[in-house]
Amino acid sequence: MKSIFIPQIMNLKIFVPLTFAFTISIFSASPVQAIQFNFTYGEGTSQEVIDGFEAAGNIWSSKFKDTFFDSSCYCEQDIKVNIRIDFTQLTNPKGLGAASPTMVSVDYEKFLNRMFKDITSEDDLTAFKNLQNIQYKEQNFLKALGVDLKKKIFSNNLKILQTQGFEINTTFNNIESNSNDIIANQVEDIFQQLNLQQLENLDRTRVKFDSSNFKMLIDDDSSVDVKDRDKVDKVQKLDSETIIDQNDNDNNKKIWLTLANAKALGLSNGDDNEGFDARILLSNAMFANNGNIISNSDWLTQNPEGNFLESTIWDFSRVMNLNAEVANDKFDFLSVALHEIGHALGVVSGVDAFKLLKMEAEGNSTTLSENEIALVSPMDLFRFSEESKQSGVFDWSSRRQTFLSIDGGQTKIADFADGVSYQTSHWSENGDINGNTLGIMHPVLGRGEKLDITDLDLQLLDVLGYTKVEDQENRWLHQLTQKQKKLKKLLAKARLRMKYNYASSSNRGFSFWQEIDSLEGSEYNEVLLTEEFTEENFVEDGYSVFFHQEYRIATTPEPNILTGLGILSLFGWLTRRVRRD
Repeated sequence: MKSIFIPQIMNLKIFVPLTFAFTISIFSASPVQAIQFNFTYGEGTSQEVIDGFEAAGNIWSSKFKDTFFDSSCYCEQDIKVNIRIDFTQLTNPKGLGAASPTMVSVDYEKFLNRMFKDITSEDDLTAFKNLQNIQYKEQNFLKALGVDLKKKIFSNNLKILQTQGFEINTTFNNIESNSNDIIANQVEDIFQQLNLQQLENLDRTRVKFDSSNFKMLIDDDSSVDVKDRDKVDKVQKLDSETIIDQNDNDNNKKIWLTLANAKALGLSNGDDNEGFDARILLSNAMFANNGNIISNSDWLTQNPEGNFLESTIWDFSRVMNLNAEVANDKFDFLSVALHEIGHALGVVSGVDAFKLLKMEAEGNSTTLSENEIALVSPMDLFRFSEESKQSGVFDWSSRRQTFLSIDGGQTKIADFADGVSYQTSHWSENGDINGNTLGIMHPVLGRGEKLDITDLDLQLLDVLGYTKVEDQENRWLHQLTQKQKKLKKLLAKARLRMKYNYASSSNRGFSFWQEIDSLEGSEYNEVLLTEEFTEENFVEDGYSVFFHQEYRIATTPEPNILTGLGILSLFGWLTRRVRRD
């Protein structure tokens, strides 16, 4: 017996440092994670502009922690967002800047599965539960909770669910008592009861969603060839201007999102450095001696020895001091840089793209197919109107006041821009009920004004697939607690086996140490997991759509030109001919 007991003690000694290394690795990995921005600057970009974007990138990095699994190191790495910055003359003299994210298109089913795995906050969970047509394999979902309707009796399955906090109705008419059919009849209710803690205990890899389509309220527009328009089950007419599109074509099956957003969701390689995730143009306009805004080239002609910082339209004060005031006659550079990056991250509505395509089609006396307007973005899934919520669909029309809602339209969080004065990829220019701006995605900026990232901006990007700093830290701590519990169980299991080995002179310890090896090799890693733009294909203040295999690449439209007294729009976009490879 002695010869058997000693090897077990030796194995236990091996286990102790293993546990220590495991725990230390968890603590050392998470706190430093954040989105990383790689900015590339055009030739001749001033240091002030470079400093401004680096500061804006650092601010966004402090808000979100999104990572991807790097198989080369079996570890989590920060996702990298690559943005090209050009400080240049814009075609639109009233434009301050323009964001042009690279866009990709994915199936709704794939989008749903990644969204489910990415849930880290209560808002995420509420938003996901209220997405359309959530279909999943019920048996897989129950097994992920530990319930097996085929191999376990009703009382055991009931106890498993109740222990996790689910409320189960144990009596149903026409269902035999103590039958697993009682549980099978409540799967949807169990899913809707899921809270964040229960979800963290769930093995999400076992839950697969096979929802393939969605329906939406759209404009009844003659510029679009809507299939099966005369079939009530495919197209439901609401009024003279709008219909419910549920005809199951590409625009009911595809999600159109920025490449940065795809990286955050794990739909694209998180460290992809080929090409740019977005291109941002900032106006290099200057003030003339009489105070008028003129082009940089005209200013250089008039002032060959002029001082850039004195005559630029930009105020860079907040780059070094976030609380600094902005000169009354200039525009805050940091506000615009933060805003443009927000678009690159995913604050984009496909409605804006559709309106530009529609304008071009009408100009060419052609019609658009539904496949050509498969431009529903993640943001659009949470875009509702009073009319659309009555039909249980989101609003993808351009004629109604819409708002952000994460519970199927029942609760209005904030209004989006109406698409008339400004495009809908922004908060309403009217602000909140007191007239205060809603956040950094406000559509306009006046001289001497400044914008900041608000909780509303963070909430929107959170439900689009990003992980807020506090949510990731909470999730990480919860995962750590779960791993510690597993380790305690394994230790207890080891002691029992060691005791049994000593008493029976039987070597049963080998299987336990295999589990420890497995822990190091797989569970350890699980914790750590918790088109290129060229001058030829890019036109300033333009919109274009490129088709490349299964990906749809496009520049993103910006707000319409503002006609107002003394206030400049941040952006101004003109349409551009659609190109196909």
